[in-house]
Parts: sequence; structure tokens; C-alpha cells
Amino acid sequence: FRRVLFRSLILKYLKNPLSSTTLILESSQDALNKFLSQVSKLTKLTIFKRLKKHELTLWVRKEFSTYKKRISPDAVNAVIELSENDLFLLKNQVEKIVVFVGKRLEISLRDIETILGRNVQKTIFEIINLVLEKRISEVQGSLMTCLLGRNPIRF
Repeated sequence: FRRVLFRSLILKYLKNPLSSTTLILESSQDALNKFLSQVSKLTKLTIFKRLKKHELTLWVRKEFSTYKKRISPDAVNAVIELSENDLFLLKNQVEKIVVFVGKRLEISLRDIETILGRNVQKTIFEIINLVLEKRISEVQGSLMTCLLGRNPIRF
């Protein structure tokens, strides 16, 4: 009921909005299609969808190419994985990486791990595997890396 009331109030307002009005709606569902159809008849509607994995890959490569940098496929995947489909964060990560590598043209997975850290999940699974393989000294090293801030473990 509240959703229907909210939508009707929005539609009523949009029939005669202030000229300075900007309405931003966010939804992860396609249930808004009918509502968005009604909104589009009253206003200019722009829909922004999250980029898919292959689109993010292209976007990251393009960002690095603007700085005349090349990045390996593994490094691209790591940057995307560590930035969680957040373009603002991705843009900042790209700039941080570019500053770090300086005049070097090639960016590797090792650069990404050095600058941004490693995927925490991957690190945890590596630690579990090391424990199962009874490689205790390596477990201690991996834990120290996490605890010293390179890869803080978050729960």
C-alpha cells in the first residue's frame, strides 16, 4: 500500500514539478517498469544500469589506456574484484595505480596486489589450504600479511 501511495504522489508531483527538480530512483528490480513508463511520459528519464563483467573489463582497460598504460588480464580482474563494481572506486584505484607505476607502461597482477592488496577471500582460502597441507610457517606468514594491514580480514 505504501509503495502504491508513494508512486501516486510522485506521479502527481511530476505533472507540475519545480524547474529545479531532479528525481533519482534506485532499484535492483524490474518491478518498476510500469512506474518508470509512467514517469517517462512526464519527464526526461535516464536509466543507469550497473556494468556487466565484460563491460567493466573494457572500462578499466580504457581508463588505463588514457594514461598510456597497458594492464594484464589478471590485473584487470583483480582491480575489478577489489572494487566491487563501483565506478567511483574503480576510477580512484586506476589513478592510484598509475601514480604508483610512474613511467612504467605495463601493469601486472603483482602491481595490483602491492598497491591495492589481495582479495581477502582468496587469502583466507589460501590460508585454509596451507593449514590442511600442514605448511605452518607459510600460514603464519600469510596471517601476518593480513594482520599487518596489507589484507585486513573483515568479518
